[in-house]
Amino acid sequence: MLINYLKTAFRGFLKNPLSSFINTLGLAMAVGCCIVVFAYLNIELRMEEQHLNGDRIFMVTSEVNRDGDADLFGWAPQAMKTQLVADFPQIKYAARVEDRGVVIKRGENVFREWTRMVDPDFVRMLNFEVVSGSLNSINKRDHVILHTKMAKKYFGDEDPIGQSILMKFPEGKTTLTVGAVVAVDEMRTSMIFNFLTNYELLELVDPNYQSVNWAENIDGTFIMTEQPGDIKTIAEGVADYPAI
Repeated sequence: MLINYLKTAFRGFLKNPLSSFINTLGLAMAVGCCIVVFAYLNIELRMEEQHLNGDRIFMVTSEVNRDGDADLFGWAPQAMKTQLVADFPQIKYAARVEDRGVVIKRGENVFREWTRMVDPDFVRMLNFEVVSGSLNSINKRDHVILHTKMAKKYFGDEDPIGQSILMKFPEGKTTLTVGAVVAVDEMRTSMIFNFLTNYELLELVDPNYQSVNWAENIDGTFIMTEQPGDIKTIAEGVADYPAI
């Protein structure tokens, strides 16, 4: 039966090659578009699903009015996190995030990289696959957490836990001990990083660092509430904050 169908289709193609080609091409393009849309939606809808408390995690956003048009940005004053925690008991975890360019040196290997500086609550509210070591090492200012690709790049097949790397910032340099290696699926989360360091490292390498600073914006501030609905109370309370 199937062979007969194929023979009939082939004969029809020979009788009307142009129209058959156009129909076949149209069908192929339609199927291809469906596959692309499915793949895109599959990625988008599954983003951040590894973070089990995703429905309770929120990013502070700033509204900036430019010529009458309001735009939203993910940055917020450095002091915002401290103020939010003080004002709202509904917040379970809060973390500042600041990305900085660095030069990493390990033996003969020297590369320009970037590190994500975070408060320890960052790894408490999010879920990362730990390959080795402990995420608690982020509590220490002199420790660093590596993405698996960075562990491979700088240490090869060696165990990087407990070993040291030199991290050089424009303002200063410091030696850090590797405390953990994590696997980050960059197709499933936007919370990516090469190196993860304690936010307070800024105090060591930046002479202008201030722990409570309303004048300087940082790359991000994240909070995790006790319950998903708590964000409504927090949003209403933040609305009373004075404009900066």
